[in-house]
Amino acid sequence: MAGRAVPSQETVRSALALACRAPSVHNSQPWRWKVAEHSVHLYLDSSRLLPVLDPTGREMVISCGAALNHARIAFAAEGWKLRVHRLPNPAQPDHLASIEFTRLDEVDEHVVTLAAAAATRRSDRRPVPARSGPGRGPRALARGRAAGGLHAHVRLGRQDTPGVGTGD
Repeated sequence: MAGRAVPSQETVRSALALACRAPSVHNSQPWRWKVAEHSVHLYLDSSRLLPVLDPTGREMVISCGAALNHARIAFAAEGWKLRVHRLPNPAQPDHLASIEFTRLDEVDEHVVTLAAAAATRRSDRRPVPARSGPGRGPRALARGRAAGGLHAHVRLGRQDTPGVGTGD
């Protein structure tokens, strides 16, 4: 590592825009970023709580973790390593992370690929019918994945009931 420094405002803006593409509970995007002179801070945005679906806010915090992971990938693709301090201020439980930066000597091409994938990520909540005709359904997804045209994990439940899962 080349040493401590601070990314440009454009790099920070770009990386946080990618971080905000992270999946979140019902696309609520329950995070708030604050940029300081030498650091970036991640806060839980409690105003986005879904009281019926997530009364404890657990899913919100998990969503913020996904955004933090996307931030790691985005900054790494730009040549920055993050030093993350989780829950840096016990008096502020919504302050989930404080991030400092160190310049990397080189960028890992795998990370660039991950950042590109995050930039094109889409959600589709429509159900996948198990038997929707020839060449369709979960088995077709598995074939598409094998051919390199799709990234999905297909879980087959009972032998006669295929289903799509997220992978455990």
